[in-house]
Amino acid sequence: MDDADERLLELAEATGLPVISADRFRGHRTEYGWLQGNTHQFQEPHVDADGGMTVRPVDMGVVAEWQISRHAEQDQLKKQGLLAGRRRTPRYDILDRMWSCPDNGCTLYDARHGTHVLLPRLRRGVPTCGLHGLELTDDGPRPLIVQLKLLLDGECVERFTCRGETEVPVGRAPSTGISLEPWLSSKEITLVSRHHFSLTLKNGGLWVRDHSTNGTKIAAENGSETRLVPGREYPVKPSDRIMCSPRIALARSGRRFPTELAMDYSRVTSAGGATPTSRIDSH
Repeated sequence: MDDADERLLELAEATGLPVISADRFRGHRTEYGWLQGNTHQFQEPHVDADGGMTVRPVDMGVVAEWQISRHAEQDQLKKQGLLAGRRRTPRYDILDRMWSCPDNGCTLYDARHGTHVLLPRLRRGVPTCGLHGLELTDDGPRPLIVQLKLLLDGECVERFTCRGETEVPVGRAPSTGISLEPWLSSKEITLVSRHHFSLTLKNGGLWVRDHSTNGTKIAAENGSETRLVPGREYPVKPSDRIMCSPRIALARSGRRFPTELAMDYSRVTSAGGATPTSRIDSH
């Protein structure tokens, strides 16, 4: 059965009627911005001490952008049937692989035609093409990839992808990598080095190394800032912003790519956490 969240929110937006749900719809805040800070339209079921059922108002709160992306990721995995067991853990054995459809005209899962390939849909425990209904073919391990956002005064103006374990230069005008030049003001051109810093994907995470003249900072979600020591590598968390200037920053998308999900879950398993599920129930 398809997820009913979007239809429910469409009706609530169109009619203004109250919604009774324990869900905070954190993964839908980008499409339905009116959810942010909403204190009047949502109620949740509540069991009283005497066993009676009532409803009570809910403050939906304000969710950070990276958290919205993370919850949207979870919603997408749920929709594709890629969460297993009572703990709803990602099917890392599926996420860690590339897939292709037997239909020669189908490129929905083909990484050679772009980085934003679809995840397979699991039907009766089998990875299946969502368009043609055919069983997908295993095309081998999925390469490590992370999505990055270029923030201008806090607003996302461009997205990039960082792939593999090669170093990606970022700066005013690096010979390869990510150029910030189109977004730099005349003042910032003197502040941002040609090769300001570099990014590397390794050990299941994103790392940054400073090469600049004027320095690079990592701004954390709690407001603290860390000035990078040139030549030293620092991990970049999903909520961190790499500050190129007071106005320009590079940040990770909160939504993780499939390989990163798989590696996260593999680390939990190897540390003695939940074991992977080889098959998901059809119901």
